[in-house]
Amino acid sequence: MRGYPKWFYRFLVASFVLLTLSGLLLIPNALDMRLEWDMPWRLAGSQQLTIVAIHAILAFLIVSQMGALWSVHMRIGWRHHKNIKTGLSLVAILLALILTGIGIYYLGDEWSVPASAAHILIGLILPCLFGYHIVMGRSRERLR
Repeated sequence: MRGYPKWFYRFLVASFVLLTLSGLLLIPNALDMRLEWDMPWRLAGSQQLTIVAIHAILAFLIVSQMGALWSVHMRIGWRHHKNIKTGLSLVAILLALILTGIGIYYLGDEWSVPASAAHILIGLILPCLFGYHIVMGRSRERLR
């Protein structure tokens, strides 16, 4: 990614991988607490609190990185018509995750359950789309 420090791409991918892993660790607890499914394994209370805090911090970090990507990467991609479909899909999914994440915290029990389910489902789609976006971008760069 031109226009960014050399470390930025690795930092972005590492942040994203850690965010995904922390989210995956939280799924059994969410299914148990929100949807009342009996899960064979889940994080203990103190572990859950730590992972939730890490997940929230990483989410804020990813949102700030999206702002940094908007200033150069997204605008150049839009102007040159590169990876627009996957890029717009990523932005839409990230916005949906932000909204459902806010819903989990701030909506009442009636709405936080569907917000949790949507957050989990959307969160499972995001890593696949992120990987596809990277692969498509790199294949276009190789063709040039």
